Amino acid sequence: GRIEARIQIPRGQGIWPAFWMLGTNIDGGVPWPTCGEIDIMENIGREPTLVHGTVHGPGYSGANGIGGPCALPGGAAYADDFHIYAMEWTTNQIKWFMDGQQYFSVNLGSLPAGATWVYKQPQFLLLNVAVGGGWPGNPDGTTVFPQRMTVDYVRVYSSANLSACGANALANPGLETAGLANWTAYGAGFNTLTENITNVPVHNGTNVFKVFGQFNGVTNYSGIYQDKPAVAGQSFKVDAWAFTPISDRIAGGNMAWLEVSFRDGAANVLSLYRSFTITSGTAAGLWLNLPVTNQFNPASLAFIGAVTNLVAPTGASQVRCQMVFRQPANEAGAVLFDDVNLNSGGTSEFPVSVAASRAGSGLNLGFPTYLELPYQVRWKSSLADSQWLTLTNLAGDGGLKTVSVDLQAASRFYRVMRLCN
Repeated sequence: GRIEARIQIPRGQGIWPAFWMLGTNIDGGVPWPTCGEIDIMENIGREPTLVHGTVHGPGYSGANGIGGPCALPGGAAYADDFHIYAMEWTTNQIKWFMDGQQYFSVNLGSLPAGATWVYKQPQFLLLNVAVGGGWPGNPDGTTVFPQRMTVDYVRVYSSANLSACGANALANPGLETAGLANWTAYGAGFNTLTENITNVPVHNGTNVFKVFGQFNGVTNYSGIYQDKPAVAGQSFKVDAWAFTPISDRIAGGNMAWLEVSFRDGAANVLSLYRSFTITSGTAAGLWLNLPVTNQFNPASLAFIGAVTNLVAPTGASQVRCQMVFRQPANEAGAVLFDDVNLNSGGTSEFPVSVAASRAGSGLNLGFPTYLELPYQVRWKSSLADSQWLTLTNLAGDGGLKTVSVDLQAASRFYRVMRLCN
């Protein structure tokens, strides 16, 4: 999930504020650092413009902890104002945010050789201010007392809240099961495989699907696919993440894409959709989202147009989600695919908790957001009105968003909804 707090830290040489976590098993006979420690925010007074996010575990603790700093623009001091410090924790990755901007992350591949990822059990939260110690040093004549760390709020969000936007119809969508379980591979065999985070970047989890050409001198196609039931009129949204490594960049005329086809009971293709194509001109070393939005004629492969939803046509009995790599000659390069989503609908929006406060002649509506998810602020003059009207749309940044509205002479009601892509 996501854990965050809005804090104004203290200042001064030797002052050491922190917002951090320890494994609950520390009280059950598992000592530090084997219990695991996640420092969401630490600051030492002699570095007023920096905060740090760090993990400590067996083989990478203390001064060898794995972490990164975050500086404020213009050399501003953190103690001058409140800031939102956050951490997002998934099974095999931890990301740090300051005021909604990610500044550091770790995963299994970040650990020293042979080290253990110990962030698989509950942890408890700590907020404290220490004085002195090996890292910050002792106070000196410049240190002013008393000092105070002011905490506005602490929030914990379950990742379950993020999965409510419709259900992924695919099995093993993150390719986490070795051997490409639930997927059917085609190609030469050696060129369609599961790769691990210790060898290649992953978008999430520990595994990805890696594909490259067959090197047989003629145009060849390789990849994996998964078939799911579909009925005429059923609507889908489909996307995945793709990456071409800098050290093994897709080259020459090679291409890769995400493809969806609706088929009848005899597996005949009735309609065909594709994402944009990964080519040698695509940026390497970046995870790119591949939404499937382009429709093609299945017979001629001529482009028909762009769509938002993929709707099963009359006669459809199944939908095929497929990752494709095309090699026209013997050019090198590979593409990694991860986190494939075949969304067959579900609830399209969810209410968000809102705090309202007066601000002069206006009203501030404040609400927490998830990074990159869409939100909509709505209003109506009477609860008896049948429809809410849209005030504004905005994207979440992982922090607290505020929308200001003018006070009205008559009553007005507001709500905030998180929308499903």
